[in-house]
Order: sequence, then structure tokens, then C-alpha cells
Amino acid sequence: MVLTPLVRYVAQVAPGHIETLTKRFADEAERLQLDLTEFQEQARLPYCLALATLEQATTLLEDMALPVRASRALEAGDYELLEYVFQSSPDLRTGLQCLAQYYSLIAPADAQLHAPTPTHHELRLRLTPGLPGPERMHEGLVTALLQMMRLPPQAQPSAIHFPHPAPTYQQSLQDLCPQPVRFEQEHAALVFQTAALDQALPQADSGLHRLLLRVADLELEGLHSPESFPAQVQQAIRATLDQGAPFLAVATRLNLRPTTLRTRLRQYGCSYSALVDQCRRTQAKQALRQSPQNVAAVAQALGFAHPPAFNRAFKRWFGRSPLAYRDGEQASPTERLLQQATRAPNT
Repeated sequence: MVLTPLVRYVAQVAPGHIETLTKRFADEAERLQLDLTEFQEQARLPYCLALATLEQATTLLEDMALPVRASRALEAGDYELLEYVFQSSPDLRTGLQCLAQYYSLIAPADAQLHAPTPTHHELRLRLTPGLPGPERMHEGLVTALLQMMRLPPQAQPSAIHFPHPAPTYQQSLQDLCPQPVRFEQEHAALVFQTAALDQALPQADSGLHRLLLRVADLELEGLHSPESFPAQVQQAIRATLDQGAPFLAVATRLNLRPTTLRTRLRQYGCSYSALVDQCRRTQAKQALRQSPQNVAAVAQALGFAHPPAFNRAFKRWFGRSPLAYRDGEQASPTERLLQQATRAPNT
């Protein structure tokens, strides 16, 4: 989790509490047996530590709407790579697809872009299943993401949705959010009119965007060190993808009971389905770029029962079909040359 806006807000409105918050932060890290030096070069902190710090700050300031207030203190660059990937996207649709793909770089949460009606799209957010989290955690995640996007007026969402009932501090949320806030909805989401998705983003830069996507892919793969437990699970998943990466097979490969595997993944803020999805996404991109296999063969190698299921997943990941991706719809001339050369028959 990224705590920078929260700490900045506390320092601005209650500087006298910073020393206390820092002390409790260090005590909690020691209780969790975390080595803080491992996180000095990155904005993201372990979820359990971030949640404890949020709760402590909420108690100190006696403000249940704190996550939303803190999101307003977010500044350019706080969300690092995810922010730059979004800002450099050519249009809002592409930017939202990138947020869905790379949101786990800043939080143990899933982001997905859905079209519940022909006229509206929703960017839905939810914490990784099994992780504890108060309702205001979702409020902070959604409003901070909106603040990070810095959208022009014509691309702003039409509403903000939360799945929980309206809290006692509902009016504070309404006052803090620029869009109508609706509670008891099906998902936590930013709601956009479909017509706005083609809106160009102010800082669009196709060359920079392509470069940042490569960096983001590497960051996603290396989110955990090779020696970490999630990385070991991903390695076992990759070894069983052609079988569909069944949970029991992966647990057996790791010499763990299934319940132990689930528990340990939750401790790292991970879900098994998200790790499988990430492995398939990475392997699919590599296969379509580097392998002469047809799409059906790639789908089978990734454990999809039928090619249509692979096509649907691929469009969810990258916003276009596997064939369009392979044909270099958005590839550079050099990449198109390499793709064509890879598929050319030997003479």
C-alpha cells in the first residue's frame, strides 16, 4: 500500500501527531517482524502495516473520513509507475485498461473495467479476497485513484460507487468528492460514460507509454523477490499452466496443504486466482510475440479449456484480440518486422 498521502495529510493538519504516529508505525513493524530497510526504495508497504497505520491515524485524528481527506493530499508522482503509465496513455479507455492491469503495483487489490450497460463503464476496485479492511479503506482507494488520474472535465466520472451502507460521516464524503457518491451499490467503482472513454488524455505520449508498459510488466513480474513465497507459487503455477494450474497440484508441488497455501498467500496480500491470471497474461504476451504457435495452441498451453475463453481473457488484459495483438496493431515498425520474421516459413 502507498501511505505517502496519508502521512502528508497528517503532517499538514496535525503535525503534533506525527511523532506519535511514527512511533506506533515502528512498533507495529517490529511486532510484525518486518525489516523496514527493505522498503526504503519503494513507496509500497506491506498491507498489514499500512492498515495498522491507517487505523492509528484515524484514532489520533478522530476522523473516520480520514482516508478520503488524505487522498486529496496526493501529489503528482506519489503513485509512481502506475501514475505515469496512466498519464501517458493515448485515451481514457487505454488508461483505464492499464489501471486494471497494473493496479496491484500499488495495492493488494483487483481492478477491473466492466461495461454493465451500453452507456456506462465502471472501473471496479476490491481488496484481494481474504484481506481484512474497513469500509473506509475502499473509500480511500477509490478517491485516491481518482485524484491520481487528474482528468480533464470532459473525462471525469459521472459517479462514485461504494458497496457498503452510507456511514455516519456521509456528508463529509459528499463534500470531499467532486462526483455524486452512491452507497449500497454492487461494487466500489468509478463510473464513466462510455462516450467519454475515447477522450484523449492531456499528457498522452505513445513512445513513452510503450516504454513504460515494458517497465510495468517487469515490475509486475518482480513485485516480489525470486526467493519470496509468492514468487515460488508463481513458479509452480507456470509449471502447471498447461494443466490449468489446479490449486491442489500447485500446493502439492510446494509440499504444502491447500489451507496453508491460502493462508500464506493472504499474509502476502495475494490471491491464487490473481497470481494465475498474472502468469497467464505474461506468458500469453510472450508467446504471441515470440512463438509461431497459433492462438489455439497458445490457449491450450496456458490451460484454457477453449480458445474463446482465452480470447475473452486476452481482450480483458490488453483491450484487443490475440490476433490483433500478434499482427502488431500498436507495434513499432521494428516489432512488426520481428513478428513477421518469426512467422516466416524457412526457405
